[in-house]
Amino acid sequence: MNLNQFQYVAKLAETKNYTKAAELLYITQPTLSQQIKKLEDELGVKLFNRKKKQEVTLTKAGVEFLYYANKIQIELSRMKVALGTHKADYEGKLHIGLVNAFGHGELYRHMMKYSESSPNVKVDFHIDNSPELIRKMVKGDLDIIFITTNFFDRIVTDDLALASIYSSNIAVAVNKDHTLANLKEIHPSDLHLQNVLLVSNKSSVYNQITTSFKDANAKPNIIGESSQEDVIKDVAASGMGIGFLTDSYNDELQDSAIKLIPYVPAIERTVNICTLKESLKSKLIADFYQYTIDAFEINKALED
Repeated sequence: MNLNQFQYVAKLAETKNYTKAAELLYITQPTLSQQIKKLEDELGVKLFNRKKKQEVTLTKAGVEFLYYANKIQIELSRMKVALGTHKADYEGKLHIGLVNAFGHGELYRHMMKYSESSPNVKVDFHIDNSPELIRKMVKGDLDIIFITTNFFDRIVTDDLALASIYSSNIAVAVNKDHTLANLKEIHPSDLHLQNVLLVSNKSSVYNQITTSFKDANAKPNIIGESSQEDVIKDVAASGMGIGFLTDSYNDELQDSAIKLIPYVPAIERTVNICTLKESLKSKLIADFYQYTIDAFEINKALED
């Protein structure tokens, strides 16, 4: 039994599909199946119900296993993060790349905590689009980048070390007095002829949003494009138009003039931490990489 198997069970329970779970874990489907079977044999119980043409679901034993596995992972991640705070003797500089998009609030808070725990490490931020971040990392100008799964699906990843750290769904931002504010969810057809501030055409979700318009034969009045969260918030709060954010802003906007409403069809955006495998030979880069993964695992486990 190992910690990777804990993650495999959790992801399969979440997706209820071997193919989807394997993709998100960056392993092959046969590997996932073998590891789950190996774990079940070791425990002597079945963790999943498997029936052809049906979703994979947890057995009662599987539910019990996942409960304790999550507790173990939370405590292990807490230990790693706590120990990470004792690395203040580090000295050096980290060059971090962030995609130019909304929804990085939790990531920025994590960066601040890291800087507080490692005052001798200078962190330089570089904001750019996905292709440029990849190019700069490969060139050696950036140590670590944060970028979306949507882009990684289109590039070769053999030389990259990457891990998913958090996901969020696209939501529609409207003024609370807007006629659409009473809807429980917003479909592309609801935005027909509405003033809409579209995300930047360099955004990883741009094609998904525009395709959803075309599929529904919806023709919103596009007043501009921006993935700058301040611009999107201002447009929505003023009532000038409707924008797109992620549901990660729900708590932040609770007492504002903006209401976030789920967008259907659902568009998920997963953010990954990424570096070159060769760069992990640097203890500073390797420890920051693992520190980030552990910190977000704690957040996710507590939310679950």
